[in-house]
Amino acid sequence: MTIRTTLRRQLPEGEAADLEQTLLALRDGVADILGDGLVGVHLTGSFALGCGDRASDADVVIVSAEALSADRISAARALHRSLPDLPLRWAGRLEGSWVTASALRDPVGAHGLWLYVDNGSRELVESSHDDSWNARWLLRHRAIALAGESAATLVPEIDPRALRAEALQQADARAVWIRDDPAVLVDDWAQPYAVLTAARLLWTATSGTVAGKAESAVWLGRTEPRWRGLLEAAVDQRRRGATADPTLAGPAADFVRWVAAEARSLVEGSASTAPRPPTARDYGGRMIDATPAGTPSYILSEGPVWDAGTGRVTWVDIEAGAVLSAPLTAEGIGAISRSDVGEQVGCALPLGDGRVLVALTRCLAILEVDGSLTRGSELLPEGHRFNDGSIDPQGRLVVGSLTLGESVGDDVLLRLEHDGSVTVLDHDLRLSNGLGWSPDGSVMYSVDTESGVVHRRSYPGESARETFLEPEEGVFVDGITVDSEGRLWCAIWGGSGVRVYDAEGRRVEGEGIAVDAPHVSSIAFAGEELDVAIVSSASRDLSAEERAAHPFAGGLWTARPGVRGLPATRWVEARLP
Repeated sequence: MTIRTTLRRQLPEGEAADLEQTLLALRDGVADILGDGLVGVHLTGSFALGCGDRASDADVVIVSAEALSADRISAARALHRSLPDLPLRWAGRLEGSWVTASALRDPVGAHGLWLYVDNGSRELVESSHDDSWNARWLLRHRAIALAGESAATLVPEIDPRALRAEALQQADARAVWIRDDPAVLVDDWAQPYAVLTAARLLWTATSGTVAGKAESAVWLGRTEPRWRGLLEAAVDQRRRGATADPTLAGPAADFVRWVAAEARSLVEGSASTAPRPPTARDYGGRMIDATPAGTPSYILSEGPVWDAGTGRVTWVDIEAGAVLSAPLTAEGIGAISRSDVGEQVGCALPLGDGRVLVALTRCLAILEVDGSLTRGSELLPEGHRFNDGSIDPQGRLVVGSLTLGESVGDDVLLRLEHDGSVTVLDHDLRLSNGLGWSPDGSVMYSVDTESGVVHRRSYPGESARETFLEPEEGVFVDGITVDSEGRLWCAIWGGSGVRVYDAEGRRVEGEGIAVDAPHVSSIAFAGEELDVAIVSSASRDLSAEERAAHPFAGGLWTARPGVRGLPATRWVEARLP
């Protein structure tokens, strides 16, 4: 994912270019000052969260290897005084801090005040503004590196209890603020700021995570409808830069006080009717955009799998016969390692020790650490190949097949048992594809793409399958995954996106992921919190004009839809048949 792509998904092209030039000017100036002492320059705040707009600050954190000398402090002050003179709108909207790497590893407040520049200011001052658990969570989980290493390597994991306690403290402080100075709520800037910041603090007190002001307002408006009008007005005021509405000053004060009380009951454990933790449907049922993850455009990227033990995503380019693996970073996908197996490969399941279980054209194999293959015998007849596969809750491989020519409905879904025997689950498929299991493992979902059906069956028993859903004519479900709420996320081949279906097979209208690639092949949840959607796509079957229009087709994409997935099960190693 490039900074340019990130910004252009949040701002009009001209604004995005302006902000990009501003950030690059800052980065280059910082590099000149710090030299080898530069650890990283990171974009944080709303733009890192993916919800920036013209009213947002351009939040940054600059990390150095050691405390700045007097000469470097002078140079940093000169840099911030000069940046607003650039012919760029965003050069006057930078906000952020300079901090040492060691300070980020220690508790909040352990290193005194940081050097900080406020939005609209030219002066570096000493401040604790960014020395917070909130800011560190953003650095670790959302920051985009403009220079240096990923901030995820610099900041230890944040205890959600610390985030929630900090949110309570800040909510209390804002309640005191409006009590002592009620006139502030008729200020054009302060009125929407007070309301939206309170909503964001309640999100954190509820979930132990961080979200943007606008999305927090949407969530709270849906979970607490009595505040919806006030929240929508605040979002609109902020977006348009409108004057404060004097009639909203009283409701805004009531809201800020209510948030402080709710945050206290949540954090201190006495709430019985507090808002539930935010989920994707709290975003107003919106379709969110996926962002290119920074991978090359392959022919047929398929089957991303998250390995929590190694922090890596493994996937395949089926038609190129490539097994691919890379770390997940704050920016998307990191440096990619590639192993070519010399034939088509349907899926690849990491074993955690550097080896990978792969389904080759007609046999199963272990891709060893040195790149060699330990093959089983051929399990499919000529004219067929293995396709999508996954590990079931019992640690067994389940894998299906497709026909290389015209299908006659004789493709199979197989399960490799612990003793090395093979069970045939289905033998009448037209194109076996995605697989998934309910959160409790009692239901299995399997896709037959060409038949236009997603099947469901009780698991792990041998019960007969039934039709779970049949999308409308012309909609082809490819890969699937199940989230922690039991909903199916279905990649749509030819549909430029991912659809969501509830556990009864009903489409969750308007919710899902939009991908700027016609052929979307699969989806998986990744990341420490399993809240990053990894979506694969294909460049095959596209005309030259379509490839030009969709330059990232064939690569991986990322999105944060506001839900969590289920952890992948490791294969319980068995003899290859």
